[in-house]
Amino acid sequence: MAYLVISNDEQFVAMMTSLLHGDVMQCLQVEEVLSQKYVKAQLIIWHEPHPTSKTLMHCEQLFQRHIPILYFTVDMTNAVERIIPFVFDFFIMPYNTLYITAKIQTAMQYSLSMKALQQQTRFLEKDLQTAKNVQKSALTPSLYKKNIQVDGFYVTSHVLGGDMYCWFEVSEHQTAIILYDVMGHGVASSLVTMSIRSLLRGMMTRLADPNLVVQELNRHINELYKDEYMDSYLVTAIYLLVDTEANTLQYVNAGHPTGYIFNEHGACIELKANAPILGLLPTLKIQKTELPLHDYARIVLYTDGLQQEDESVEPKQFLPYIAQSNVADLRNFVENQQLANMQQLDDISLVFITVST
Repeated sequence: MAYLVISNDEQFVAMMTSLLHGDVMQCLQVEEVLSQKYVKAQLIIWHEPHPTSKTLMHCEQLFQRHIPILYFTVDMTNAVERIIPFVFDFFIMPYNTLYITAKIQTAMQYSLSMKALQQQTRFLEKDLQTAKNVQKSALTPSLYKKNIQVDGFYVTSHVLGGDMYCWFEVSEHQTAIILYDVMGHGVASSLVTMSIRSLLRGMMTRLADPNLVVQELNRHINELYKDEYMDSYLVTAIYLLVDTEANTLQYVNAGHPTGYIFNEHGACIELKANAPILGLLPTLKIQKTELPLHDYARIVLYTDGLQQEDESVEPKQFLPYIAQSNVADLRNFVENQQLANMQQLDDISLVFITVST
């Protein structure tokens, strides 16, 4: 064990050395400790006979080192009362060595517990970052074809979330696109998100039709998580099937935020919800909506993390971003909204699709 004694009183240092079992380091002034980037000690013993105007500030700064502090003084002043939140314990002369010994042992047990907790926290943070990276790696890369371009943007929250998007070529002229959001946060929602993602390639390329894909997805969600010991999960999703030969867009919006289709003049068609949230009912009767596509269309999809508090997302927010290339407009929107730098509680996902027929 390593101890740091802050004192210029050799008699006090000698007393502490006789009570401590381990390596004892000494600093004459607290400023010496504060100037060091790292303190290799499990316990700080600070002897300051007469508190000064800087005592409280110094205590706050030492407290940030996450090392327990035992504070020794002569005067019981208001300054001592103010430092109580920042020290493990304090002592006023005359000192009781038996009581001090007991407090040292308690403080060391606390210090070791805190060190173990900090190490565990670092491991968990590393695992959390790995899980975030795995989730990001499952996002489909951009798609660029003659008549359709698809780009996505995803920024994770400080915890694992439930957003995911992907798209697949069903045929030479058909592209299937889905954006979904598992409600909730944390490891459980992320695992549900990834388990759904593993089903989608086969489901979307085999079934393609929005009615069939969303019905099958709902069935899987109910089947996977119907165990009585597992929580049920609800999923919002918007699924599109774009056909550049028939110049049509078919979609099902299962309780997801409204998507938008803009033409080259800025006129907007809303892709409103036309089906219940997935996982709510074991079977769904779904009726897809089919829309014609003329010449040029910019389709914008997003998750509810884009919404600020109770404010809804309006089409006018996207109007400045429908004239350039698909990826350029998406990048400009992200930069202008400062989405990449936000510290938000929910994931944010955006999908921009450009169809030119």
